Amino acid sequence: MAQVIYAYGSTEVTIAAADSIAVYAPGSAQVYLRVGYPNAPATWSLIGTVTGGQTVFGAYASGAVVRIDNISEASVSYATGTAPVVAINATEKNAQGAPTAMTTAASITPTGLLSRIITGTHTAGATVAYTLPTGTVLDAGTDIDVGQAVDWVLINLSAAALDTITVTAAETHTIVGNPIVQSAHSSTGGIYGNSSQWRTRKTAANTFVSYRIA
Repeated sequence: MAQVIYAYGSTEVTIAAADSIAVYAPGSAQVYLRVGYPNAPATWSLIGTVTGGQTVFGAYASGAVVRIDNISEASVSYATGTAPVVAINATEKNAQGAPTAMTTAASITPTGLLSRIITGTHTAGATVAYTLPTGTVLDAGTDIDVGQAVDWVLINLSAAALDTITVTAAETHTIVGNPIVQSAHSSTGGIYGNSSQWRTRKTAANTFVSYRIA
């Protein structure tokens, strides 16, 4: 479960051996690693600044202690683990990290889904499948509770009319609505639209439904 650092707050986090830390900052946060030298007090080394998105630091083979300084008014969230992800609160209207870019047929990762914007560009000459993460994978990669949901958008930037994208269901992750997203060609997406909006809802442990809502 993600932890929160409120406006201009700071916290130290102990990371277990082999774990990483994910830091999500709608505004901006600075992340420091505690380092020690023989016969000298421990000091803090800046390892990154997170602005308008999420960054994962680590893994740390022997564990580590990091300090997160929230240097903005928006709350910062963090989570630790072997593959940590901070679920983006859908009410944070102004928070948007870099979109996830996809090309050939592939699986959508939890991180990609939580980036909230996915772009697809391919030249297959036929539809390609973008497969949703399984319920188990998505449950492990997010902190979404039963009855909660996350909204995301898939934009098909492919040029040819036949280069559609089909959003494909996975184990314990089903789809409600039209799974095909038209390309940007003037005869298809240029008329009907080449973007789709989805709401992915957790209905039970390891179980999700993605509804196409636009």
